[in-house]
Amino acid sequence: MNRGAFFKTIEAAYKKFDKVVSIYLEKYLEELQVKVFISMPVFDMDLMDDLVSAEYELMGDHPEAFLTFEYFPIELTTTEDALHPSAKLIFKR
Repeated sequence: MNRGAFFKTIEAAYKKFDKVVSIYLEKYLEELQVKVFISMPVFDMDLMDDLVSAEYELMGDHPEAFLTFEYFPIELTTTEDALHPSAKLIFKR
């Protein structure tokens, strides 16, 4: 799978969740860091379970990719605080 198609696969896995606001990718050595910003003023365990399930599914479908995932509530974190300047935006609601 080419990079663009793989990025679309990551986007599709998360954009179905209404509370996902944006998704960024950062490359670090061989690792692809997926950074998901969510609207979650109060901790939502059901949402986190769904997001982690999407994460596991991506990792299972693409074992060749070295992926890491982080989730940031937009109420507590700004993109400037959480992202390297080289981060690539792949989805924004």
